[in-house]
Amino acid sequence: MDRRKDPSEVSGTLGTLHPCSPATLQHGSNCLRATGVRGFSAFRFPGVTLPLGQQQKPHWTTRVIVLYSVSDVARLLIQNSNVVIVGAWNPAIITPIWLRQQFPEFFPGDQYQAQFIAGPAVSVRFTVNDLQIDPSNGRLVLSCAIDDQGKFESLPRLATAISERLPHTPVAAVGFNFVFEAAQRTVLAIDQFLDEQRQDRFYTDLGLTSRIERRVTHAFALPQSTLNLTYEYKPERTTLVFNFHYNVTNSQQVRDALASFAEVLSEARRLADAIDPRNNR
Repeated sequence: MDRRKDPSEVSGTLGTLHPCSPATLQHGSNCLRATGVRGFSAFRFPGVTLPLGQQQKPHWTTRVIVLYSVSDVARLLIQNSNVVIVGAWNPAIITPIWLRQQFPEFFPGDQYQAQFIAGPAVSVRFTVNDLQIDPSNGRLVLSCAIDDQGKFESLPRLATAISERLPHTPVAAVGFNFVFEAAQRTVLAIDQFLDEQRQDRFYTDLGLTSRIERRVTHAFALPQSTLNLTYEYKPERTTLVFNFHYNVTNSQQVRDALASFAEVLSEARRLADAIDPRNNR
């Protein structure tokens, strides 16, 4: 089974395989449509027709190359990920009405929800057009209320726009937090360096026998930022949290940091895939 993820690298007796656009994935076309499998890629097989009806089970031949499904790899949890600018933001300015007036391209509607978040200091988070904005407690936090890749990728543009509208706001840092869920029932590559049994024996000797979760954090100095990588082991799932932290002091540095969003997200994906051993079979 070929699990290489770059379609341009996959070739065989049928020649080079080319991705099919969604519009071509129709019954009777020269495309493989892997129905019912999340994250499958579809490819054009020159000279071979694989008719797949809506309810038909795929008819595999010995020449078909099967690629990975996203259920085999770490999955980005968009609704748990966010973009943060640390600074002296004024919640009295950043309101749903102000956001709609200033950025109609991001907030075309007139409906919004407000959620009060309890804590040491009460904060208010607005949800407008499925984008969540929390300007409270010295942090501007932008996230998505739904699992939508397009909206998620718009967050750094919105953060840049807000920063440019309020250029005199004192700022201290920009952060990207990407949360990945590891494949189910898998042992991460890093686990080989963590002696879990010895840890359990150590805690048992102390009378602590019911550890319900485990968290390990490693910090790395990168050329332009700091990466804090946290492994969170819980009974229901294991997550990898990538925090890319940029120290900034002015609006230009904020813009430069936000412009790296796509690059660092790609790096987080690369690292998450490398940490999941299923990708290296």
